[in-house]
Amino acid sequence: MSSEGEVDRFYDMLFEMSNDIRHNILLLLLQKPERMTQVAKVLELTSPEVSRHLARLSENMLIEKDGDNFYHVTNFGEYLLNSLVDLEFMTKHREYFLKHSAVNIPVKFQKRMSEISTYRLEKNFMNFLSFIDQKIRESEEYVWLYIDQYPILAQNSMKKSVEDGVRYRIIEMNETSEADKIFAMKHLVTSGGEPPCVEVKIHPRKDIYLFISDKGSAISFPSKEGFDYTGFVDGDCSDSSWIKDLFIHYWSPADAALAKCSLCASPIRTDPIIEVIDGKEYAFDSQNCVIQFKRLKQIYGERFE
Repeated sequence: MSSEGEVDRFYDMLFEMSNDIRHNILLLLLQKPERMTQVAKVLELTSPEVSRHLARLSENMLIEKDGDNFYHVTNFGEYLLNSLVDLEFMTKHREYFLKHSAVNIPVKFQKRMSEISTYRLEKNFMNFLSFIDQKIRESEEYVWLYIDQYPILAQNSMKKSVEDGVRYRIIEMNETSEADKIFAMKHLVTSGGEPPCVEVKIHPRKDIYLFISDKGSAISFPSKEGFDYTGFVDGDCSDSSWIKDLFIHYWSPADAALAKCSLCASPIRTDPIIEVIDGKEYAFDSQNCVIQFKRLKQIYGERFE
């Protein structure tokens, strides 16, 4: 249990950081150390006013002064500033997060929310889904999805892109997979030792809706009624580590007990059935999959390749 002194220190710190002038001083000094006169000049404040704020920041160990009278942000001060960035992002989009919950994703990702501060908030669900469709059509390498249902608007684009060689990883929030209704069976089975073109896993949690590709990404948080397909979109893939890490967090544990076959909804086998069909090796998760594959292969012949 915290002592009275520790509690007072915590509230004192909140008070110091809540002042806009002291906050701006910290942000200025974070860029590079400055003397008091330069701080006053840049922020257009009087020297006595700056001196008073510098004294308060020094007293709370957020900054320190060196032998040449330059003020530096302490390690402690820098950590607090970094912590405020996430709060700033949430505050900026307060109306959205009043209706949508971000508290179900792991805390370690909640603490990194500022990494999507460059994303644009899209409040119109048709524009949100159109963005996903556009980026799927533009994709050349991969598409990752964590979805409650396949977006109708993008289904044709998904079918075409996988035929063009785009590889898919999909987490479905359903008890059974719907992938076989969207993709041809040939894309859902292992061929020639390579992973399938479309990898699908089932995950029971409905914490977040994710779209990630080599051309952009989108995120939607759930409301009380479920997903309304509004959220944050970004067409620049240079800063997508947060969303990729979050997807992998849900993808990895789904590998074990939760993963089910996309074709027959049976648990994924650790020892797949290997069948040689027309001189090629294929790996299946059940005998039903083998029978269905052979039947379609017989019907469509070479067109099935």
